[in-house]
Amino acid sequence: MSNFEPNLIIASSAVIVLYVGALWLAFRFQEKSHDLPINLALMLVGTCVGWLAGILVTPYEGQETQFSKYAAGLGLFVSGYLVSKVDAAIVHVLKPEVLFTPIIGFRVLLTIGSIALALVLASSIRFYSHTCVQSVNKASEVVEDKIKSECKRVVLILDKSA
Repeated sequence: MSNFEPNLIIASSAVIVLYVGALWLAFRFQEKSHDLPINLALMLVGTCVGWLAGILVTPYEGQETQFSKYAAGLGLFVSGYLVSKVDAAIVHVLKPEVLFTPIIGFRVLLTIGSIALALVLASSIRFYSHTCVQSVNKASEVVEDKIKSECKRVVLILDKSA
């Protein structure tokens, strides 16, 4: 086991525990029968947004330019079109008399928490798995070089004996 695998296991375990807690709260925190599906939908949307953000902030080698273009395009879409379409809903939800009601406050925190957890999980997996792949590639290059030098040595020995 290499030195970065425990970090990935710890990060993944912590995120899973927190997701289970958030899921439990989503089931428990409902005033009406339609609250649970809304809670779960917000958790799912937050997770998708966080996962996408986690991918965008941890590009692999050679993807930095491509990802920065995607991020710029996504930023324009979110800041322009999407915000203009949901502006009235955002203004309504952010009113103190609405935001500070228990169910709305919970949903805002649930969504933000889901975004943060998915971002941490996606970026951790991408960072540590990429580090693992790089380590394996370096190790395989070393082994390949040793095999090549050993093959050359064997060929030289065979040439001398022939």
